[in-house]
Amino acid sequence: MTTLEHNSRIREVIDSIHPLGTDCWAELSPLINKRRLNKMEHFSTEGQLIRELGFLVEGVLRIYYIDDRGNEWNKHFIVKDEFVAASISPDNKSITYIQALTDTSLSCIPFF
Repeated sequence: MTTLEHNSRIREVIDSIHPLGTDCWAELSPLINKRRLNKMEHFSTEGQLIRELGFLVEGVLRIYYIDDRGNEWNKHFIVKDEFVAASISPDNKSITYIQALTDTSLSCIPFF
């Protein structure tokens, strides 16, 4: 999928929630970047400071954490057309891991 197709899909989904308008999209579009993750690669890991919002275009992600005994616990699965973020605030480090279960394609928007 091309960058233009990525941008079109994320715009379609966001505009279905709340239309942003042409001027807003003109400013936002140049900030959107395409990111690929290979199967088992991480979008983020515990303790990492990630300052971007991901929108899943293709693939499946899992959010999980590791307890004190080293056991992995799945918290959530992210599928096509869903958003993913490592934390609520750009100043907070991730408390979980986000991993690709398949080859994955995302549109990412930085936040500051």
